[in-house]
Amino acid sequence: MKKPSQHKFIRLTAAALSLSLLAAALALVLNGTASPLRDWGETVSRPFLRLFSPVSDALEEAKDWTSGMEALQAENAALEEKNTRLEAAARQGELAQGENKNLRSLLGWTQSRQDLDLTSAQVVGREKDTWDRTLTLDQGRKAGIRAGQYVVEAHGALVGLVETVGRNWCEVLLVTAPDFSLSGMGTISGALGTLEGNLARMEEGELLFTVFSPDFPMSLGEGVVSLPHGEEEPRDILVGTVTSLAEDPGGLTAAGVVTPTAPLDRLSQVYVITGVREEGG
Repeated sequence: MKKPSQHKFIRLTAAALSLSLLAAALALVLNGTASPLRDWGETVSRPFLRLFSPVSDALEEAKDWTSGMEALQAENAALEEKNTRLEAAARQGELAQGENKNLRSLLGWTQSRQDLDLTSAQVVGREKDTWDRTLTLDQGRKAGIRAGQYVVEAHGALVGLVETVGRNWCEVLLVTAPDFSLSGMGTISGALGTLEGNLARMEEGELLFTVFSPDFPMSLGEGVVSLPHGEEEPRDILVGTVTSLAEDPGGLTAAGVVTPTAPLDRLSQVYVITGVREEGG
């Protein structure tokens, strides 16, 4: 014997529901009429009411389940939105704490450097190749930034020199880049020389300080600061510390390996020296 098809089953179920509803209506209509007729109506409708009752209960359960699921989904969405807001607030708080720390450090440094005009900038990009020679900042010509200006971190240590400038951005050549070059002076020995990036030292995050005269021997641990060539260049900007020495076999020059003071690999905010004033001016 062939099983009824799904469509036949649906039609039979619909017919049963219709008859159940009709029987229920008949019972209501006959309510209050003569007893024999009412009894007949109840007798006829009772099987259909029994059939309709489980279906009605099932529909109520389905309705309750749907309402419960909708409530859970709404609660879930509210919790996700709250979590997103809390995460955003936490990130904003971390940024604010970092910026406050930088400002406190900068305040202490700038109190001793009243001769400098500083423009704050955020690091928005880093070179993604093995050279790792530049940073990109979110300030440019519109903020008074020009090529050749010094870039420092919150404690005043040199990060690099502005290399390329756009309207609202600029690229900074890091002190460890192979093509970086700047005049420098030892803070203890007074030795004069050139700070230069070196390809062999770049991977270690170091640069060389070549002294022109061996009569001024460098000392391990002494600092090396910038030496300006003109009034527009800042003086005594700390570059780094001498961590090892290397003598020239000919005895004409001496070189020290310098480790930068600025944490070049984890900078998020820096300051561009956009002007140099006379002290007290």
